[in-house]
Amino acid sequence: MPPEVLAAAYWSTLMRFREERYLIPVEPYERYKKYHEDYKLRISSIVDRLLNIPGEPNSEICFCLGDAYQAGNGIKKSRETAQRWFTRAAKAGHIKAMVRCGSMALHPDYPEEHKAAIKWYRKAAKLGSSSAMVFLGFAYREGNGVTHDARKSVRWFLKAVEAGDTHSMVHVGRIYAGYLDSHTEALRWFHHAADAGHKDSFVELAILYDQRGTPVYNPKEAVRWYKIVLERYTGNRTRALLALSQHCRTGSGTEKDLKMAHDWLRKLFFEPHCPSE
Repeated sequence: MPPEVLAAAYWSTLMRFREERYLIPVEPYERYKKYHEDYKLRISSIVDRLLNIPGEPNSEICFCLGDAYQAGNGIKKSRETAQRWFTRAAKAGHIKAMVRCGSMALHPDYPEEHKAAIKWYRKAAKLGSSSAMVFLGFAYREGNGVTHDARKSVRWFLKAVEAGDTHSMVHVGRIYAGYLDSHTEALRWFHHAADAGHKDSFVELAILYDQRGTPVYNPKEAVRWYKIVLERYTGNRTRALLALSQHCRTGSGTEKDLKMAHDWLRKLFFEPHCPSE
């Protein structure tokens, strides 16, 4: 089988397993067990063939092997071996491998490698990787491998947006709200993210509108967005229910209604499908 076909088989086998594993019922156990055993045999066979391709493996093969060793897909997990394969792929120009090199090196257990991680991210970002730009945004936000700099963090997230990662608009809003104390700018970016369909921006908008003493404080809008969270987003449901109960209890942003405040709390404690946070 040609190397490029083997590489494609590796990724398609992983994707199929990730999509199907939750569809296989745990009971009966024997069926569930057989499905996992069959998957392990398939992925092990593919990885073994990738390792034994004659001649010099191309960058995609090296990237596949790095992923296999990093996650333990079809072979024993090994950080060191994964790094070697990713590095071979990255040096051959594989952009995703550059990002993986950066992510592995930025692990909190290996602070001595953090500067090398930033170099890999910069190289991948220069070649157009939005993922690398996002990671650089987080690095400057947290001060990992670089000096903490919120404005540089914003610049990298904005570069990621320009490169097509529209979810980074949420990150931009969070930096403006939490690090640069610019609530108006934060609001603008959260609205952009909401318009693009990123649901985690809904709760950010509700929280921002709910902050007293800020120029964007608007309890009526906060209530509206908390309700949108409950209608369209599974995350932060607990926070939304508590906030709505508080608003109804105090009459802030909505009509004062103690019965409704109680009803919101009942949903929090007794609703059967209330997702865990």
